[in-house]
Amino acid sequence: MLKAALTKTFLVIMIGMIVSGCPSTTVTVRSEFPILPKPEKPLLEKVSSDEVSGLEQEVIQKIVDNDSKLKDYSKKLEKVIDEYNEFAKSKNDH
Repeated sequence: MLKAALTKTFLVIMIGMIVSGCPSTTVTVRSEFPILPKPEKPLLEKVSSDEVSGLEQEVIQKIVDNDSKLKDYSKKLEKVIDEYNEFAKSKNDH
């Protein structure tokens, strides 16, 4: 009963809008892929040999290895950001 009443009310409103000349509006939604900015690289301070001389060789090697791994990671991250941005640009242009 309630459903039938709502349906009739909806139809009466729609017919009233059509008869009165109310314009209908069409909305187009477009989704775009965002372009990701590359973060700025941090400015790292140089470590002097005097500062390192008091450390054990194992600790020095760990620091060098970690530095190398971080450099590799940052290069991979930049490459992935570039690849994604190229993909996003191609999708957004269509």
